[in-house]
Amino acid sequence: VVFGRGLSTFTGSNTPIVIIDGFESTIDHLSVNEIDRIEFLKDASATAVYGLRGANGVISVTTKKGVVSPLRITFQAQAGMQQAMNTPKYLDSYNFAALYNEAERNNGVTVPTYSADALESYRTGSDPYLYPSVDWYREVMRKTSPVYNAALSFTGGSESVKYYVLLDVMGNESLLRRAGSLSENSKNPKYNRYNVRSNLDIKVTDDFSAAVKVGVSVEDNDMPGSRAAMSGFFDLLDMVNPNSFPVTNLNGSYGGNSRFNNPLGILTETGYVTSNARTLNAQLRLTEKLDVLTPGLSVSGIISFNNYHIGYSEKAKDYERYSMTRDDSGNPVYQIAGGQKGTLVGNESESSQWRIFSLQGRADYERRFGIHAVEGMAFFSYDERTVDKSDPYRHIGFGGRVSYTLMKRYIAGFSLGIESSEVFDRGRRTGIFPAGALAWIISDEDFLKENSLVNFLKLRASYGLTGNDNIGGRRFMYKQNYIYRSGYPLGTASAVNVVRGISQDAIANPDVTWERDLKFNIGLDATVIDRLYLSADYFSNRRSNILCIPYNTVPSFIGGELPYMNLGKVSGHGFEISTRWSDTFSRHGSYYVAVSAAMA
Repeated sequence: VVFGRGLSTFTGSNTPIVIIDGFESTIDHLSVNEIDRIEFLKDASATAVYGLRGANGVISVTTKKGVVSPLRITFQAQAGMQQAMNTPKYLDSYNFAALYNEAERNNGVTVPTYSADALESYRTGSDPYLYPSVDWYREVMRKTSPVYNAALSFTGGSESVKYYVLLDVMGNESLLRRAGSLSENSKNPKYNRYNVRSNLDIKVTDDFSAAVKVGVSVEDNDMPGSRAAMSGFFDLLDMVNPNSFPVTNLNGSYGGNSRFNNPLGILTETGYVTSNARTLNAQLRLTEKLDVLTPGLSVSGIISFNNYHIGYSEKAKDYERYSMTRDDSGNPVYQIAGGQKGTLVGNESESSQWRIFSLQGRADYERRFGIHAVEGMAFFSYDERTVDKSDPYRHIGFGGRVSYTLMKRYIAGFSLGIESSEVFDRGRRTGIFPAGALAWIISDEDFLKENSLVNFLKLRASYGLTGNDNIGGRRFMYKQNYIYRSGYPLGTASAVNVVRGISQDAIANPDVTWERDLKFNIGLDATVIDRLYLSADYFSNRRSNILCIPYNTVPSFIGGELPYMNLGKVSGHGFEISTRWSDTFSRHGSYYVAVSAAMA
């Protein structure tokens, strides 16, 4: 999870939205090889146009596209090994038992749990079945596992058609043990993802062009162990003692006791879960230049469809665990400690999906008049997002931005976003989000123009309002809900009858609305001696309208469950700084070192 400049709300979402080629989606299923540029937009001047979804910042991703050149084929392959950075190191059974006895003595226990003979058996490992010493992390995890990635791309085109095509495959194996090689009731862990992207830019006429972008990913994932058994798996590894039971008993059965399950048995004998996920990002953009009306003007119409679906297949079963003791003759005696013999039972019913349908119309304008330059953009957008079987989440928005540059060094900009969400009641659905920005390119001034050390120096500042409609709580809080409850007792103490019926849920709040975030940012960008890049920012955010339940202001004797109200506030400020040093060490070699720090 990525947060921009700290946490700004304690009830709603702090997660920035992800925009891929101009439309909301997710970055989780993209290949790094299809990404051309990623920007994290944080200040108000950049995020105000995103309306009710811009307060937490925007991760803007641009995918690669074709260029005018002959066909260029690129193939790259990477392979490596992954390992855990750190795993807990626990005592062996001898040291555990010795310290356990010491703890008992400190508590006044005269007869310790572990006798001298038991301690000696733990120390020497003379009977690893009756006196085991198990490192459970070592038993269920591998030290290393392989990872790989291969990509084949085709880039090129002419003035009429430019193209970029990518075929990408990535895979890795989990650090969990290869349980499928140990038992037919499990699978070896693995993850494979296949990405295909085709981006086309088509110049139909001198003034009319089309862009078609299609990205597809397919993910296959196998994991050992049933979901129920794997729940809390790593907590179990931290709790089970090294001397609780052996991994397997003398007769090959899995060890166990009434308190703990067998971690390796969970991986090998409780089944497995496989999943298949498919993602589609498709976009069609039509653009018409309107130089005939005024030079620099163009209009575009864009339709976008993003879809994700994942289906699960689970095979689950139980298995028997046994504790082992020895009789007077030293022969092993087994007693069932948990579970029962079972067969794999399938479950194919679980799946999840989301889809986002978007329409956008926009006009762009760019023109220079001597020492003056003007850039502008205006748009209308409609977004509809459906998650599983829920009602669609809809946004309708207008907005734009305009910037004016004087002498290529004095810049002023204004942004405006107007967006409506069906989450709120009528009259509370629409937010207006203005923002302004100023910038001064100091390095173009005469007193710095001839400076050989400072190649670029820019001072900038912005201030504006952004919003967040993902505020938490239930959906449609302005509507009164009535739910089916049980537990109202009627009758006498000797004959109570508990009655079920419809009752009022939390009191509706027709005034609930979106969170407001006032953002101020001042920053500096500099390049020194063509090698050192520096960026520094101070920011201040003031979030209001955060949902709270008014326990301290509304008495509980009103007889109802209190509603959420827009009462909360959060203020935050801090600094961000990043530096980058880059240089070449030969005709064909280069390097860079980058450092970033933030304080909020």
